[in-house]
Amino acid sequence: MIYLLFLIATIIRFYRLDAAPYWYDEAFTGLLMRLDLPALLDAIAGDTHPPLYYLLVWLVTRVIGVGAWQIRAISAVFSVGCVVIVWFLSADYLKSKQARLLATALTALMPAQLWFAQEARMYSLLSFEFLLTLYFVNRRKFLPVAIGVTALLFTHNYGLFYAFVLFLIAAKRELPHPLIVSTDRYYGFEKWQPEDRARPKDLLLSFVIPVFLYAVIWLPVLFSQMREIHGNYWIMPVTPGAVLYVVQMLFLSHATPEPLQALFIMLAYGLFTWSIVEGLFEKQLELLAIILAPFVLAVCVSLLWQPVLLHRAFLPIAPVVYILLSGVITKSKLKFMFSSILITPILVIGLAAVYIMPPVMKAEYVDRIQSILNQGYEPGDVVLATNDGPAVTLKWAMPELQIYVMPNCGNDPGALSNKTRQALGFQQTIPAAKRVWFIYALGPLSTQCEHDLADKIKSLSSELITVEDNPLKTLGIYLYEQSW
Repeated sequence: MIYLLFLIATIIRFYRLDAAPYWYDEAFTGLLMRLDLPALLDAIAGDTHPPLYYLLVWLVTRVIGVGAWQIRAISAVFSVGCVVIVWFLSADYLKSKQARLLATALTALMPAQLWFAQEARMYSLLSFEFLLTLYFVNRRKFLPVAIGVTALLFTHNYGLFYAFVLFLIAAKRELPHPLIVSTDRYYGFEKWQPEDRARPKDLLLSFVIPVFLYAVIWLPVLFSQMREIHGNYWIMPVTPGAVLYVVQMLFLSHATPEPLQALFIMLAYGLFTWSIVEGLFEKQLELLAIILAPFVLAVCVSLLWQPVLLHRAFLPIAPVVYILLSGVITKSKLKFMFSSILITPILVIGLAAVYIMPPVMKAEYVDRIQSILNQGYEPGDVVLATNDGPAVTLKWAMPELQIYVMPNCGNDPGALSNKTRQALGFQQTIPAAKRVWFIYALGPLSTQCEHDLADKIKSLSSELITVEDNPLKTLGIYLYEQSW
């Protein structure tokens, strides 16, 4: 049965892997993969993420090629790895094979897992690293733990949060009297003896060495990045709604059908709340700590410094939620039947939506604008984007174009730093031209001067298409045919 689950997880992750066009974040990854190594390092240094994912994908794509399928396939492989790890990791927390199978099945089939398995970003890798490192922490294998913590720190800034959580779990393991509250439920470690514990030096080195490497190699770059984005980053302030959004995205994907969104959100909240409450009653304190500690750390940093609450970065704890939930709902047939009613719509409809909706959602304006440019673009034309968003997405889709970006104004520093923008070949000094294709994409975070400048250019141009126009997002393309 478990091998069938592994096979199903693999098939659904690779099925229609390149059907959806790349959205902005993925297009940024793709553009980086087209650079040579020195330019890649320059671009990474100006980005807000550590370099490991980009370097790993860059190395792999030197062998398998740079394409939408190839880059996403790397995420799919790590996502399948997460399913395999959950099967083995769940044995540390769940006694019954039925509960372990359920936890593995939820990891294999949950829409949130499938969405990021088919996205050319680092979140499947981050999940794989966290789950595998937790597995080794539970076995006190501190050399693999050191490697895993190092990988976490160099994959995503949330790796700092996850490394701290893993340190707390590892430290608890090595206490003279470990805090095992309920050995009839905490199956993985009930037979430990004091002489089995690792030396404190091994524990400390497995975390101190990665932190030292991170501090020497990447911390100066991180400080530079943080200074640049301080007060000018797109992540919104922490609110109860923002926290609840993180919770729902542990189960759901961005492709939830709109008519069912309210129902699915309530189901997700219900499953999460049920898991947490039952975990408290059953004293599953370690699982609760693994799930809740990253939330607490992210909220504290957001309140004390700058908003950093990013729902995608919590993907690594989702399988831990599934493990806790599986232990709860397999306690009785009644709980299992009730939970099946809650989970089945999310799995069946949610999975179908992941395949049906992303081609429409992720394409946004790119496919239609690309079609217009293919038909009307002439040598000597200039393509001007309002900001980095449409520039990056269109550059990935049409690499042959030289795309210019409207100069930043107001408090908007742009999605890219100047260093990254230059490494990718975007220019903000616009040459004279008789025809300018103006690609605009403005939203609630756009500054007033961006709107004013866009309106001025639009007033002098011929509107070709308005893809979307509402208070949250305005997308479209204009053609300006006078002397610049």
